[in-house]
Amino acid sequence: MEKKKTTRKSKKLTVDFNGYRPPEELAPNRRVAHCLNWAAEKFPYHYLQWNMVLKAIHGYRRLPRLDSEQVLHLKKSGAAIRKHLLKYHERIMDSEPGMGIRALVDDADKLRIAMPKKARRLITAKNSAEETAAHIDLAAVPDTPEYAPYKKWMARDVGGILKALNRARFDTRALPPSRDEE
Repeated sequence: MEKKKTTRKSKKLTVDFNGYRPPEELAPNRRVAHCLNWAAEKFPYHYLQWNMVLKAIHGYRRLPRLDSEQVLHLKKSGAAIRKHLLKYHERIMDSEPGMGIRALVDDADKLRIAMPKKARRLITAKNSAEETAAHIDLAAVPDTPEYAPYKKWMARDVGGILKALNRARFDTRALPPSRDEE
């Protein structure tokens, strides 16, 4: 006789938007910011799928598909939503692929979630600038009035900044602590 395989389903917390009423006078991106702020207060630390947010801000009865045009349009508005959330609610938005978006709850949340991402981006930008600078031969740039300020800027400012960042072991100091250090 074969044993029946049982699978355990993980319980997912679903955010109950029944108590949420979006201010209708707000533009859609401001509504999303308002919704994320509300969710951070009522359901802290929980990511919301973009389609759930769209349903909440427009009061739809059905959940839109994740691949619908409206959801994709909303995702493209992420930068504007971030600005509104910060300006009007003093919260930072975090997005996690496959999980969704949320407003960060407090300073500890910002330190643990936002700062490591920003530090990694800073390291990537620095490395990219170094790579570009390494491929510029200032001697090959014409000595014309048009290029003179750029050559001076590159030699004096950019070069000095990049050297200072490397001397200070920038990459290792900018990275967040590893899981072992927590």
